[in-house]
Amino acid sequence: MASNTLKMKNENSPLEVKQEKPKLENLLKDTLKDFDKDCIHKFRLEIKKLKAVMQLVHTAHKSFDNKKKYGVISPIYKDLGAIRETQIQQEGFNENSKNYKAAFRKRYKKLLDEELLQRQDVVLGNFDESIIKSLKKIKRQIKNALKNMSSNDFKNYFKSRVSKLRKTFDSIDFSDKKMHSMRKLIKEIKFNIRYKHKLAEKWLSKYNISSAILEDLQKLLGQWQDNVVLKEKLVQQESTLLLSKSESKALIQLKSNIESETALIKDKIKKVLTVDY
Repeated sequence: MASNTLKMKNENSPLEVKQEKPKLENLLKDTLKDFDKDCIHKFRLEIKKLKAVMQLVHTAHKSFDNKKKYGVISPIYKDLGAIRETQIQQEGFNENSKNYKAAFRKRYKKLLDEELLQRQDVVLGNFDESIIKSLKKIKRQIKNALKNMSSNDFKNYFKSRVSKLRKTFDSIDFSDKKMHSMRKLIKEIKFNIRYKHKLAEKWLSKYNISSAILEDLQKLLGQWQDNVVLKEKLVQQESTLLLSKSESKALIQLKSNIESETALIKDKIKKVLTVDY
């Protein structure tokens, strides 16, 4: 374990960070009631925060197996993510429904509704109370590990992660995979800033990265990822439906619209990375 624990008794100490409200366990139970999109979003957001702090702890304590611990809760996170993807497509389809004939709108709506129900059944079928117990246990382990982290541990974490982010910015290639990785790293750093705000800001400044840049990029990368999901699902589902000529044309136009929007997002990201904040 790391030493210098007494140094943690300062204004940035993780010991002073209040427990997240509402509790993860309650969020999960609320989500499983009716799979409300806002509940799913909140629960997945809290899991992302949990995963971020696991990486933070692992940096200081290599014996803290963050991948193994996250592996316990990863399945339900992914299953709920699949539901959210279908919900996003439903929203996108509703916004563009005027492009389709009534008969196709009815068929496509049925396809999405059935897919949503199937994915909800998967979540309910895979769920058991051990997941709740695992969440509680992992949170206790994280709390104890944070108590034993020194200021130097936090310094090493932010130095390494911000350095990695800077390299990601400098070698950006705009592939969907790299953009997704960048988004995850930005979120991780943002979530963990709360534990040592001044130290985090110091290292961000050293690498010429501002909080404004992180905020703008997170928003743009979120839009990028939504477009990736919509485009992939359109390709998958296009083969499921027997489309008329006009319906195929409408879907092609929708995919074209998504690609055009992604190109605009790419330009905005380039601008964010070159603007002096």
